[in-house]
Amino acid sequence: MRLLPLLRLPLLLPRPPSVSPSRLFSTPPAAFSAASLSADPCAAAHLLTYACGYPPSSFAAFLSPPAPLPAAGDPPREGWEEEFGRLLERHGGGEPVQYLVGSWDFHCLAEIICRAPVLIPRPETEQLVERVISSLSSSPSSSPKPKRLLDIGTGTGCIPLAVGASLPNVEATGADLSPAAVALAGENAAKFRGQMLPGSSFEAVLCAAAELRASGLAGFGVVTANPPYIPTATYHTLEPTVREHEDRLALDGGGDGMDVTRQVLEFCASGNGVECELHMELDEGQPGKVLEACKRYKGFVGGRAWSDYAGRERFVEIEWSGEKGEV
Repeated sequence: MRLLPLLRLPLLLPRPPSVSPSRLFSTPPAAFSAASLSADPCAAAHLLTYACGYPPSSFAAFLSPPAPLPAAGDPPREGWEEEFGRLLERHGGGEPVQYLVGSWDFHCLAEIICRAPVLIPRPETEQLVERVISSLSSSPSSSPKPKRLLDIGTGTGCIPLAVGASLPNVEATGADLSPAAVALAGENAAKFRGQMLPGSSFEAVLCAAAELRASGLAGFGVVTANPPYIPTATYHTLEPTVREHEDRLALDGGGDGMDVTRQVLEFCASGNGVECELHMELDEGQPGKVLEACKRYKGFVGGRAWSDYAGRERFVEIEWSGEKGEV
């Protein structure tokens, strides 16, 4: 399992006394001991920035006082101390920072909306986005028609929105079996509509991976997926911050962690019906199994696995001819 641990702090119950926000990390009062804040200063800085009502980009200034805040001319909003204490208490109880502040930066998207229980975008997935952008940018195209992209298990919509905000003429659809995810992806689509490059768009639809063939969705030149890949037997070993707050349907991949992955392969091999490239983020050790499983399909042209920045083989890209059926 290689889910990046979410930011956490130990449980801090005391109410914070009056203190300048910018000095909280350099000279913390007794209620916030230096050890408590340094346990995860990045998380604390995000929560403090949110409590004070400062722009999210201001959080870094709290980590290196006495650096001036970008909003130094503005006082923190009234009641920030009490709000900060409440946020710390909830975070100490396991709630992810991203849910507490309601947004998070992802790739080129500032403050993509995050809300429980929809899966929180993670830094590794930015690598998948970069790979898709690179592939589409280098692919020769004799047709002026927009590129059609399907993101399976779209969650917040972070993958197709980041691609559409980086490249023109990408018509993206995000499919998810969770009504909460589809609703949230729709909110993010509205928020970032003005950031999409000319000809690019995004819409979210309610559809499970297993139902794609029957839904009529087809004809996509690019398919992306960050499917649930945690084996059911090891789901209980996930950090409580993840296990108790994020949607299990977005995490639990069945017996071997590859139930939904196989559904994605089946769609590309028998449902999509056109030449396409598939990009997936998986658990360490799964890309090789996926490439082996693809050999049973006539439309499998070739593929390769690649590693994340930590050297773990977690991504796969596969080319499909559009020919349907098994060998």
